[in-house]
Amino acid sequence: MRLSLAMMLLVCLQGAVDPKLSQAVRLFDRVWKEYFAARGESYAPPKITPFAGKGSSPCGKMNPGNAYYCEKDNTVYYDEEFLAALRLRVASDTGTSGDAAPIIAIAHELGHAVFAQMNRHSQPRGVIQQLHGYGEEKVADCLAGVLTRAASEQRYLTKGTLEEAESTMAIIGKLNSQKGHPSWRVRYNSFLSGYHNGVDACSANTIENLRYPSR
Repeated sequence: MRLSLAMMLLVCLQGAVDPKLSQAVRLFDRVWKEYFAARGESYAPPKITPFAGKGSSPCGKMNPGNAYYCEKDNTVYYDEEFLAALRLRVASDTGTSGDAAPIIAIAHELGHAVFAQMNRHSQPRGVIQQLHGYGEEKVADCLAGVLTRAASEQRYLTKGTLEEAESTMAIIGKLNSQKGHPSWRVRYNSFLSGYHNGVDACSANTIENLRYPSR
């Protein structure tokens, strides 16, 4: 994603990420702790760690312009400059605040964390990756929809949440189009399934059988 000089200067002046993100992360931790507790299980909230430029983790090198969940140390790493730029890009595209963009990006990575913890004693992770359309990514998008709905209900997000979500998915989806991920419209419809229908809509079988409307 390329930004104009003016937008890059604005990123530097405003700091890395909208402060609503830290509020949302605390909410997300609470949501998943309560969900796992209701199942008689425990949830270990991942650490949320920013980096600038290139970084490293127990899962390997981290390239700029992305966010990653590393299961080995249960940490979400994110390029803070990228998330700030993403918010500005979504705001420009939609005419809104863009506040949902970084929140959705982190919610997606937390979706990977939740999936890993749900399945730590089950069949190998690789099985769901072989589902049609790169299954785990769709599950993570669905779980991101669940969290975004929770953030919206708590009024961390206000007007234009779904419009911002669609723009976010379009931008990130196009950036990842060469990495084996499903199309951004499939990812957005997975997100909407979780947003409207809750966690039960995000099981591997449900996601695999979800019909994705074409547009």
